[in-house]
Amino acid sequence: MDGFTGVDFKKGLSRFVQTLLDSSSKLVEVEPVFEPKPAPDVGQFTLEDVSFHSDASSCWIVIADKVYDVTDFLHTHPGGEEIILENAGSDATISFQSKGHSASAVDTMAKYCIGELVQAIKIQTDRQTDRQT
Repeated sequence: MDGFTGVDFKKGLSRFVQTLLDSSSKLVEVEPVFEPKPAPDVGQFTLEDVSFHSDASSCWIVIADKVYDVTDFLHTHPGGEEIILENAGSDATISFQSKGHSASAVDTMAKYCIGELVQAIKIQTDRQTDRQT
């Protein structure tokens, strides 16, 4: 190795590592700049809870075990508010899936999600869905 004759790389590397280790005790603790926000609390509802919101003044629907408050979406729904109101206060999963909604429609739904059905109710609605199909 031209220009490096007589240089002890192992000794140099060893000294470098030791210097790093010695200086580590002088490191300052830094607060993180970004702290993730906790996930918002997700509401848990029964189908009975949902059933009390079955008209244009308060319209909730269930799709795939998620509860949506679509009251503010009624007037802007591309298919018209009537189709949503037909399913207001109930599980609209089959109706929703049979319409062939776009990925954009599914993305739009996220902002209206207010919670989910509680587990005991999910089992019951799964059985009802199986009977209907």
